[in-house]
Amino acid sequence: MLTIKMIERSFPIKRKQTEVQAFTSIADQSSLWHRRLGHFNYSSLRHMSSKVFDVFQRFKANSENQSGKKIKTLRSDNGSKYTSRQFASYLQKLGIHHQLIVVYTPRENGVSERKNMTILSMVRCLLFEKKIPKVFWEEAGNTSVYLLNRLPTKALEGNTPFEVWFDATPSIGHLRVFGCVCYVPVPEVKRDKLDERAIVGVFLGYSSNSKKYRVYDVKTKKILVSRNLKFDEDSIWD
Repeated sequence: MLTIKMIERSFPIKRKQTEVQAFTSIADQSSLWHRRLGHFNYSSLRHMSSKVFDVFQRFKANSENQSGKKIKTLRSDNGSKYTSRQFASYLQKLGIHHQLIVVYTPRENGVSERKNMTILSMVRCLLFEKKIPKVFWEEAGNTSVYLLNRLPTKALEGNTPFEVWFDATPSIGHLRVFGCVCYVPVPEVKRDKLDERAIVGVFLGYSSNSKKYRVYDVKTKKILVSRNLKFDEDSIWD
């Protein structure tokens, strides 16, 4: 309990002036993104954030191992997946400088934005040419990136990203028209005399971890991976 004696009809308080300090902290944006995402449950938001964190860790390990160089700076938007305490601590521990672009100013990340538009433009072309349903946009996106990495660009003085990264000329002899009808041979040991000798499919791109093609099996409605295919590049899937 504080007691103050009145002097001349007032209550004077003497306080020693101490050094004024301002403390800053990293704002936890989980509440903000919880509201932005329609009050989506926090556990799922944390799962989304950790998933991006895991993807970045794999990307970092893979890119640094192949290039022999270290990531020094990361530029990203202000999404919660990039501003979590776990992610900030991880970058700080590794000495990676994190640059956050200002909200609603995509020009600050112009290179990525322009590349995204290039990829999107190619995705539309791939889907429209063979009248492929939009549900396969992800396959078209992966194929677009695969192709752009093997195409020359002014940013690299006419070289391809593939040869700059791997110091080798990319092979394009295996490329086929996205969305065309293709046929996957069925091995004799997996069929009898009356069974179909080939599976009718739609070509949806290239495998990321083997020299094989990704094919949509029209009958089973599943994606399969195979190397020995016959392509009808002029055909359109009905």
